[in-house]
Amino acid sequence: MVLAKCLRDITNAEYAFASYERLRRERTVKMYDVGRRGDSGKHVTGSLQQWVRDLTTPLFLKLFANPKASDWMYSYRVDWEKNVSASR
Repeated sequence: MVLAKCLRDITNAEYAFASYERLRRERTVKMYDVGRRGDSGKHVTGSLQQWVRDLTTPLFLKLFANPKASDWMYSYRVDWEKNVSASR
């Protein structure tokens, strides 16, 4: 949707794509980092390790998961009405 806004508001395609990158980079890097951190420690090699991991994960999620911690990720909305300005 952000790319569509850039292409809608900026007639020069090169500037539109540069603006898109500028607008999306910070969030994209943050999403990548969250995914990378979330993946660490979940790889197991043995069936006993897998069993323990699968048994304890729901417990840890109930005890320590904070829904507000990922609110920035799931509550993100693009304001279609707001215009985008060009950047190089």
